[in-house]
Amino acid sequence: MWGSELTGNVQPDAADDSRMNDYFGSRVPGSPDGSTENYCHDLAEGGFGDWRMPTDSELRAVVGSTLAATYFGFDIADTFWSSSTWDAPPTTAFGIHLVGGGNSFNQKTALQRVVCVRTPDTLAAPDLVVTAFAAPTLAVTRQSLSFTWTITNAGTQDAPATWWEDVFLSRDRYYSSDDIWLMDELHSTSLSPGASYTTTKSATLRGVPAGEWYLLIQTDSTNVVLERNDGNNTGSAFAFTVTNPDLTPTAFTAPSVAANQGTVSLSWTVTNAGTGAALANWFDSVYLSTDATYGSGDTEVAYRMHTSDLAPGASTIVTATPRLPAVPAGDYYLILRSDSVGQLYESNETNNEWTALPIRIAGP
Repeated sequence: MWGSELTGNVQPDAADDSRMNDYFGSRVPGSPDGSTENYCHDLAEGGFGDWRMPTDSELRAVVGSTLAATYFGFDIADTFWSSSTWDAPPTTAFGIHLVGGGNSFNQKTALQRVVCVRTPDTLAAPDLVVTAFAAPTLAVTRQSLSFTWTITNAGTQDAPATWWEDVFLSRDRYYSSDDIWLMDELHSTSLSPGASYTTTKSATLRGVPAGEWYLLIQTDSTNVVLERNDGNNTGSAFAFTVTNPDLTPTAFTAPSVAANQGTVSLSWTVTNAGTGAALANWFDSVYLSTDATYGSGDTEVAYRMHTSDLAPGASTIVTATPRLPAVPAGDYYLILRSDSVGQLYESNETNNEWTALPIRIAGP
């Protein structure tokens, strides 16, 4: 596959003979997790620790030449992964055939060869590095988050415009394709050696389970800048805790008898049993049903839009006096549902409904 995070290359892969920088297969020796990406950035080989995956342009430069066979030292009649990814979808990356020169975007789960390369110390090139990253340490889903980061060109040449920067939400400290994308930012000016710039942007936290996460920032996230070291494009992981609301009805009262098209007095209480605030806006709805189970054919007779946040452990009481629709006389049910249109991401989505209350509607 596209590879896994390396913790060091102690032993060669079974398909590598005595070589340690060519991997083929779905796992890499010493892989600490199931990550699906590999920039070779932790490889220790030949006294160097700045190994990386080549860009597609670097691979193209040796297609069909003797350089690939001479310096890579293995069968090149195969497709090799590049570090160049694609944004739509981000689960694909460029593969280059080193003999025929053919190229294609493939799913990163596909089996292709990986070669680790490094930039010579004497090469004059830019080197974009994340030198600072600040973000909240705690947030609830749907909350707006503010991120601030600083990028420095630690190389010896200008970084030519333009490149992208991305912020991800991850379950671990390492970037992988299953991380959740939060936002991106296009940097559209060149950056001189030694120069820096700082960016502040906001993004909304998506619906994810509560718990411990990490925020990751990547500069040159699509690998368009030829750098001395691509392995330092991801900043240090920022520990981050996510909380979720959990709305549940805790009381509901309604009359047991009503006139056809008559008004009824309703009252209900909704409590936030979650660990995070329920951020406005969301809706509660009361439906008239012919049975005790909510269905899409039930008729909404009352609703309330909540325009204020509801803190964890807090409750809100709602009263309403809706007019019932014209229906045949008979036995019906009133069904209360909190977050009735599913605007909130909750820790428990199964407790939004109160037990249906029977109501007999008299004839005209």
